[in-house]
Amino acid sequence: MRERPSADRSPRSPAAPPRLPRLRTLEEWRRAARVWLAAAGIDSAAAEADIIACRLLGLERVDLALQHARTLTATERRRLSRVLHRRRARVPLQYLLGEVDFFGLTIRVTPAVLVPRPETEGLVERALSFLGQAPEGIALDVGTGSGAIGLAMASARPGLEVWASDLSPAAIRIARGNARRLGLAGRMRFFVGDLLEPFEGRVPPVPIRVLVSNPPYVSTGDRGRLAPEVAMHEPELALFAPEDGLGVIRRLVAAAAAFLPPGALLAIEIGEDLGGRVRELLATAPAWREVGIERDLAGRDRYALAVKAS
Repeated sequence: MRERPSADRSPRSPAAPPRLPRLRTLEEWRRAARVWLAAAGIDSAAAEADIIACRLLGLERVDLALQHARTLTATERRRLSRVLHRRRARVPLQYLLGEVDFFGLTIRVTPAVLVPRPETEGLVERALSFLGQAPEGIALDVGTGSGAIGLAMASARPGLEVWASDLSPAAIRIARGNARRLGLAGRMRFFVGDLLEPFEGRVPPVPIRVLVSNPPYVSTGDRGRLAPEVAMHEPELALFAPEDGLGVIRRLVAAAAAFLPPGALLAIEIGEDLGGRVRELLATAPAWREVGIERDLAGRDRYALAVKAS
């Protein structure tokens, strides 16, 4: 679940930071933080400075203006300074805050899982559209990570049960914790293992209707093109795939062809440069019909869809 930036986003040599302990008021801190983050090459420096201030100080956005002359306590200055130093080192903001908003849900994240991205919400939307208002069924979330995709689907469809798998035990612990916090644990089942292997031999109580996955799809040769936040801090196991990024997707398509019942949807997030090859992979296999590659809001190939043939 992630955006892999295509441009070189190497961090700039950071300028000397302002001496944060001397920044007594909220407005002084905001101004200095914007300069500090921008000097580190962070494009959204102003917005991120405000997000950090709001989250650490328990403020709403409007309070930044209403309380601009607020004097920061020594404890507040230390907390703000600590987070700012780590963000300046290009640690993802979501890891520093410990959570991210995804499909209307607050998802806890750590460096053990990828940060859920807005474009992955498009994958959820397409899977839900396929399901319609089906009264019951099972969705498979393969490579669940934080659990964001499966949790979003379970939240949107009360009759849906989700089976989620991941190769990383640490990721499964994060996903299971998210399910508990969101009150969805009763409709989520979690399995540690590779792709669909944990599901083999299990008899579903209701039909499997959809398989959704945001698998690794970055070629190892593209590491240098990733943003520092991604390349330096997000888990490699969930990012990189062999065969120019197609290796895991190829295995997933083959496993899904053997496992899914006729009429079930296969929905996979893909890299923007993989659309043609994934289309060919699906269209030339007799197991699939209604093959399509759809684009995200930025106009990039992002979603591979196919229905299991009879």
